[in-house]
Amino acid sequence: MIAAQQNIATQKDIARGLNKMIDYVEAFKRPFSDFQKYVIGVLLYIIPIVSLLSLGYIIESAKLSIHRKNELPEWKDFGRLFITGLLTFIISFIYFIPLFIILLVGLGAKSFFQNFAYLATTQDMLDIKTVFSTLGPLVFLLVFLAILAVYLFPAAILIFADTKKFGHAFNLGRVFEVAFSREYPGPWIIGIFIMVVLGAILGSIPYIGPAISSFTGGMIFYTILGQAYSVIRNKL
Repeated sequence: MIAAQQNIATQKDIARGLNKMIDYVEAFKRPFSDFQKYVIGVLLYIIPIVSLLSLGYIIESAKLSIHRKNELPEWKDFGRLFITGLLTFIISFIYFIPLFIILLVGLGAKSFFQNFAYLATTQDMLDIKTVFSTLGPLVFLLVFLAILAVYLFPAAILIFADTKKFGHAFNLGRVFEVAFSREYPGPWIIGIFIMVVLGAILGSIPYIGPAISSFTGGMIFYTILGQAYSVIRNKL
């Protein structure tokens, strides 16, 4: 009897250990585990607005990752996928609002739009000297807010995916608990790195390149973070 109880306890310890591991190899392979579903996701990502279906699909996949399931969801209930993608986009946008407010307040609305139009219509858009001379020291605050937004909104989206409640994505106490937990930064950095690399390699290919990098990178990114969130959620 005691031996049986010890065996059960050992199995539970092993299960907990496995649950704490992030399977990066499986995350890399996941988008390609069903080629037909992958092609649908990429093709839909090419079309503006319709691409929200692919974004919704990525979040549905993340929801499965939270529950430690690696299979890809079916392409069905397109209305739900579209709404999920739309709400995900809105969440991301709202987390960038403080950055836009600082720009508007710091430069003034007229100056902001004039400077933005100038940067967007010159070949110096990515020239650091041009950015600094146009925006001045304010650029440091803007960079900080941009990095903070990019760091926080995936945590907010995972909370939304898990709870299915839009408002929970703006529970900053919960978002901070997830984003500043021990398990979040490493997977976030790796996921961002993968997305940047894919974008750099495929971004120059017209039409299909950005769609492939966005859908593939998004699937891998949220699979990794979904697994991390499943561990974090059990601790909170």
